[in-house]
Amino acid sequence: MHKHGPAAPAPAIKQSSSAARVSAVPITTLHNVVKDRFQGVHYEVSGTPLLGNIAEVTKVIDFRRQNEAISSVTAKAISFLGAESFSWKHGFDMTRGNLMRKMTTPQTDPSLSFEAVDSSFECKVGQKIGMAVCRNYEFDFTNDDTCTNNHWKKEDLPKEDILRIFGTDNAVNIYTGETTAVSQDNDVFRHSVNSFRGCSGAIVFLLDKNQDLVEPQHYGKAIGVHVGAIEETKFTATSATASESQSSEEKFNFAFALAGFEDKVESEEEE
Repeated sequence: MHKHGPAAPAPAIKQSSSAARVSAVPITTLHNVVKDRFQGVHYEVSGTPLLGNIAEVTKVIDFRRQNEAISSVTAKAISFLGAESFSWKHGFDMTRGNLMRKMTTPQTDPSLSFEAVDSSFECKVGQKIGMAVCRNYEFDFTNDDTCTNNHWKKEDLPKEDILRIFGTDNAVNIYTGETTAVSQDNDVFRHSVNSFRGCSGAIVFLLDKNQDLVEPQHYGKAIGVHVGAIEETKFTATSATASESQSSEEKFNFAFALAGFEDKVESEEEE
């Protein structure tokens, strides 16, 4: 808190005191930029993905594999320890744009981009993370997937609870949580950060509080890209002998890891 009221939120990465610029590589989810034909259903991308901030919006038209068709052949099998495997229809769901060096581009300002962890970083269960999401609309409690799936109604939630859960309208909000599982190949991790339709492509980064499993040099660095949510069937024993069981559906969020990202993308594109 500032003595005159709430302090302005600090950037995830320390902002330079100079007008320094860095090179940056835009990254988003592959399904944001492709034409999706999967199991007989055809989806068209709604438009070119954008990079932007409050001051300026910059179109990005050079993401790799733009407008590529997706099929079940490209699906990726994902397996977590102690959990059922599932197949993600978009395969390794990350793609990158060309290196940006323009001094006038907002995204090359160090305070507006993230530094990614290197290939030596190890993602572990329990690491505290955040996700930066710009929500440029007000939630519709009658139609929004997040609300209908949780059986929420507008009259059930006070305005302060709405702001606490979803953040401020038309602003960048930081949602926080932790990693809850890591895939056997370390390509994917589950997380408990609040998400909703439209969060795909959000950068997942390491927080600097209560981080027993992270070295300080990694604080604020990006470790992954949020991709989506999956519904998993859970089986729970209902008797002492465990001879009977009942199933329930549980949703979880997951992201693709950035450690070793360049090697993974090149391998995926060659396939």
